[in-house]
Amino acid sequence: MIIIIITIIIVRKIIATGTTSDDSIECVNFCKQYKTFYETKLNDNEDDSITSTYGLYSTCGIHPTRCNEFINQEDLLIEKLANTIDNNREEIVAIGECGLDYDRLKFCTKENQIRGFQLQLDLASRYTLPLFLHNRNTEGDFLKMVRENRDQMKGGGVVHSFDGDLEEMRALIDLGLYIGINGCSLKTEESLNVVKEIPTEFLMLETDAPWYYHHNRHHYHHYYHHYNLHHYHHYHHYHHYHHYHHHQVWYKNNPCRIQAC
Repeated sequence: MIIIIITIIIVRKIIATGTTSDDSIECVNFCKQYKTFYETKLNDNEDDSITSTYGLYSTCGIHPTRCNEFINQEDLLIEKLANTIDNNREEIVAIGECGLDYDRLKFCTKENQIRGFQLQLDLASRYTLPLFLHNRNTEGDFLKMVRENRDQMKGGGVVHSFDGDLEEMRALIDLGLYIGINGCSLKTEESLNVVKEIPTEFLMLETDAPWYYHHNRHHYHHYYHHYNLHHYHHYHHYHHYHHYHHHQVWYKNNPCRIQAC
């Protein structure tokens, strides 16, 4: 059912995610460069009331695995992020991607991630922008920090690519946060049961493209056949991480290759 919903909804807005300070600027420049092209391509044969909803947007923030960027330049980096936001209010619609990720400590220690997340929560207090949040196997630390800083999150936020348990999901919703799901959220029978319990008013669907593909070993895969999505793999693709112009990369960006039913 979820997959069918994804395939029949027209994509009117795309958000490019910033993961470092320079990457956030690059996302803004990308939006500015292609905004006119995107709107022109999608606006053909549609009235003004519809076309006004189209747009390319971006976020601004530091991913937890990139929080080493804060070392020895915390104030400088926060002001760089703030200046990026202040000078690009039409493009930037959220702060992030920020949060904690204890599955990838080889890239950044817990201590540096926690410090980087707190700095960005403090930054959020200056704005009414929502936060684009990352939470992966954080042993309760993420939930604790969000609870302690909820008043600073004036624009609320979404915990994207959610793969936590039922208790954590309900606690986040109690804080008024949205839950974003993609392929990573549907790997096990337990995770499927969690997704079933997400109130629709707090549910967001995402591709997180090009990551978190739909894999035939995951528990939701049999739903493809149930909903006649067996053409899912019938598109041209190439080996993982090999890039060929105008072709998909195997196991990346797969949601866009599902045929509408």
